[in-house]
Amino acid sequence: MKAGAHLFRASSSEKVTHVLVVGPSARFPAERDGIEGISFAAFRDVTADLLDRHGTTVVLSALWTEDFDVVDLACRLTHLGYGGRYRAVSGGVPNPEIIVSEVRRAFPCLDFRVLLYAGSGRLVGFEEYDLQP
Repeated sequence: MKAGAHLFRASSSEKVTHVLVVGPSARFPAERDGIEGISFAAFRDVTADLLDRHGTTVVLSALWTEDFDVVDLACRLTHLGYGGRYRAVSGGVPNPEIIVSEVRRAFPCLDFRVLLYAGSGRLVGFEEYDLQP
């Protein structure tokens, strides 16, 4: 399924969409303090207070980093009571459906999907993988 504008737009029950990007802090943009609707945090800094303070509605991370992987973050988010959208981004994996299936089986309260990106420079396309009913 193609990922469209709905990915970061607020649903009808949400007033504002706020994206929390979780990853290694060395990879965060240097000028990240003025990006409206987006905040950045290292894995170790993801807490219930952080999620509540920003009103996080979407969590975005890589499938894996040197600090954590998708299962680690899904586990933390579930234990913190987060029930919003979690999207893991990758440049490509052979069977993203397997990842979606495994994470959803272990953490059914998360709205989890994998985003695969392709492109060069500023032209990037995303393919959003979800399990078909």
